[in-house]
Amino acid sequence: MGRPYVAGPLFATVTDIKDPDKLGRVKVQLSIMGEKVVTDWIPVLSLYGSTKGGGAFFLPELKDQVVVGFFGDSPDSGIVLGGVWSGAQKPPETKENTGSDLNKDGKNNLKFIRSRSGHQIILDDKKGDAKVQILAAGGKSRYELLEKKKQVNIETDGEIKITAKKKLSVQAETGEFKLKKNMNVKAAGLNLESKKDINVKSKAAVMVKGAVIKLN
Repeated sequence: MGRPYVAGPLFATVTDIKDPDKLGRVKVQLSIMGEKVVTDWIPVLSLYGSTKGGGAFFLPELKDQVVVGFFGDSPDSGIVLGGVWSGAQKPPETKENTGSDLNKDGKNNLKFIRSRSGHQIILDDKKGDAKVQILAAGGKSRYELLEKKKQVNIETDGEIKITAKKKLSVQAETGEFKLKKNMNVKAAGLNLESKKDINVKSKAAVMVKGAVIKLN
């Protein structure tokens, strides 16, 4: 008996995602006339596929429900058009923008990508409080562009490292450093220049050491 005849888009379940040819294809299971049919490797529609080395790569997970369209009348001529939300496969929440999550306010403010482990890229169009957020799973390490405050916010429970092989420049109208513990500055040379007074205060000793110390 030959392969079942198919026509039109069908719901399917992803059964395999490890394409041996590394072409980003998957296998899916279809229900055709009550018969369970597993396809051969079929491609996944991408929002950006390119021959120039670029593209977007979003592969469905095992057991995800997807919609498959067909170019012919064989299950193996299919292409995964995308995933679908359902009672068993519910849409995710950001847990950062609770009024807009799942479009509770009806304003369609949120566009976001959330990975399986919880990493997120969020675009929030909430009027008066729009923002762009990049959050690691758990939300304790974050990068945010806050429209209302005209602020860039970087937070983490761990370390923040900035590395440049050449020049690092910081320019601002004012600046402030607040550290709960010590601050160490090491450089081959260090120049401090101010158009106004320089004040140095310490609740303990101030020590200055050098091969030569010049005071004008």
